[in-house]
Amino acid sequence: MKQNSGSHAKFLSEKDYNRLKCEIKEIRDIFLIKVLYETGCELNKLVKIKVKDIVNDSICFDENNNNQRKSSISKNLANNLQKYIIGNWLNENDYLFKTRQSGHISTKRVQQLINDYSIKAGLHKINTQFIRYTHIAHAYQKGIQNQIISKQIGLTKQRVFQIITDLNITSNLGGYNKFFN
Repeated sequence: MKQNSGSHAKFLSEKDYNRLKCEIKEIRDIFLIKVLYETGCELNKLVKIKVKDIVNDSICFDENNNNQRKSSISKNLANNLQKYIIGNWLNENDYLFKTRQSGHISTKRVQQLINDYSIKAGLHKINTQFIRYTHIAHAYQKGIQNQIISKQIGLTKQRVFQIITDLNITSNLGGYNKFFN
């Protein structure tokens, strides 16, 4: 786990991110983490993803200004999500992370799951913002430009630059498909 002294920006190394994934046994929870990581989305957007929001190799998110933003996901994740959807008898208007109680999993429950899995992985407590910053750090380290990261995660270029500066990381410039390799 990386943390700059004097900075609030924190992220997981690829090794630590893989340790976290290895602790997760529930299929729904595996997809929660993978979608959160691959899209870099905010927690409140993650829990409200509907089946119809998954289009080919992307997930559409509603933005505050009534626009939609598409975030790329790997072909592997897209294919596995389709199997998950079929296996759980989800229809297009169902939430991807559906629960019997409230329609979709709560943000509090997702935070609790990530905390629990991170402790099991020996990473101390982390939250969804760690996963978001991990996405930014890994994308930047793989040479993806700030402007492209910005579009993927729904932040301004200035905010992405600020986070990258806080993370104190270096990069090779390149395209987004490097992120999924």
